[in-house]
Amino acid sequence: PRDQGLPGAPLCSGEVGPGSVPHRSVIILSLEGIDRRWAQQLPAMAKIAEEGINFENVWASHLGSAEALAGIYAGAPTFTEPAVYALPQPQFTGLPRDLRDAGYTTIYLHGGDLSARQQRKFLESVGFESVEDIPPSRITDAHGVSDPEMYVQFRNQLQQVAGQRYLAAFATLGGRPGPGGLGADYAAAIGRSDQALGEFYSWYRHRTPTGGETEYERGTILVIVGHTPYRSTPSVPADFEVPLTIVGRDLVVPADARLRRGSHADISPTIRHALGIAAGRCEAGTSLLAPQLPDARLQSVALRADEPTLYVRSAQGFWARELATG
Repeated sequence: PRDQGLPGAPLCSGEVGPGSVPHRSVIILSLEGIDRRWAQQLPAMAKIAEEGINFENVWASHLGSAEALAGIYAGAPTFTEPAVYALPQPQFTGLPRDLRDAGYTTIYLHGGDLSARQQRKFLESVGFESVEDIPPSRITDAHGVSDPEMYVQFRNQLQQVAGQRYLAAFATLGGRPGPGGLGADYAAAIGRSDQALGEFYSWYRHRTPTGGETEYERGTILVIVGHTPYRSTPSVPADFEVPLTIVGRDLVVPADARLRRGSHADISPTIRHALGIAAGRCEAGTSLLAPQLPDARLQSVALRADEPTLYVRSAQGFWARELATG
């Protein structure tokens, strides 16, 4: 594999945004097993998409949530799991590290178990000072604890850092389908997760009962992204499409932003742009809020060892699947 988000990778973005609200905090919610088609059917997701910047052409980095971490938090190119979880593990730089160095509190809450494949080590290496997951003994759903319970825990964590600048991330895992497949139980679990998301969004966006300033009014940026496709074995390119919505006060939004094509690798550069800070040295993506996207972006991404398929992001902004040759 090549160009895996390590120092010296040739696809490092250089845009710096206007930073209209200095010292914004950032909340990232990454949702398991929800693709863009599911998101359109969920009431809370649909409402948030209407009120925020809803990017309509965003693709998951991989089939699994572990691989999505590298794209979202380190800006690594798609299908780079060998680089992220190799032994010894490479040292990635990431948005959490840069914000932590600037005085931010950085916390990560995972709705399942992080013990597999060095996921905890990766999250700590990119700069999360607090990484919390769920021990296997507490897992109640297919892969994690129920999302409504975890949203309450995440809000409690945010209340503990109130008044500080922070980057806080939460990954849901309670709604992912188990061995039984994608039946009515899955739809019910996703519905419960969406309801909990709606309650969280009300807390973020609307005035509190005590009349205090909301996170939205403070300038906090809320990023909601699907971190895995709905189907565990995608058969067509559309199966990789995931929701991405960004909400924030006074964000400068290009007219074509909603139609821009992107991936998980573009999330960190987009957040950096909104904060007005320089892009990471080794991020493969580009800010989706930049005034103009580069005229030419060609990103060849890793071959999977178990599948002779090459995923290519072209200058025109679409993804193609081609059999590898030679």
